[in-house]
Amino acid sequence: MARLSCLNKWICNTSLILILVMPNLAIAAPKKPQHKKVAQLKKQPKTDWFYRGLELNYILLNAADLVTTFQGLDRGAREINPIARLFINNKPVAIVAKTGLTLGVLAALRQARKHDKRAATITLVILDLFYSAVVTNNIRVNLQLKR
Repeated sequence: MARLSCLNKWICNTSLILILVMPNLAIAAPKKPQHKKVAQLKKQPKTDWFYRGLELNYILLNAADLVTTFQGLDRGAREINPIARLFINNKPVAIVAKTGLTLGVLAALRQARKHDKRAATITLVILDLFYSAVVTNNIRVNLQLKR
C-alpha cells in the first residue's frame, strides 16, 4: 500500500510541476532566432509536454486501478463496474482488456487532438481526474478490508 501511496504522490507532484513549470518555459523562450542553429531548432515540431504528462498519468492511473482492484478482490471486495465484472476474475484477460482499452482511448484522443487540441486536452484531464478518484476509492476500500 505504501508504494501506491508514493505513486499517487508522484503523479500529483509530476502534474503540479508540469502545470507550474511549463508555462514559465514558454515565456522564457526567445522570440526571434539569434543564429542559424536556433532557426533549425525552431523548425522541429514542438512537443507538448503537458499533454504527454497527462497521457503518462492516464496510463499510470489505469495500471494503479488494475492493481488496486486485484488487491481488493483478493481481500473480498467486489467489482462495481458491470462491464469489468464480466472478465475481472480472469487476470490475464483483464490485463489485456485494460491495456487495450487504455491505449485505444489514448490513440482516439491523439486523433481527436489533430482537430481540436483543447477538447482532447480537457477530455484527458477529466479522465485523469476520474481515474484518480477510482484509484483513491480502491485504496480506501482496500484499507478497510482485512488482510
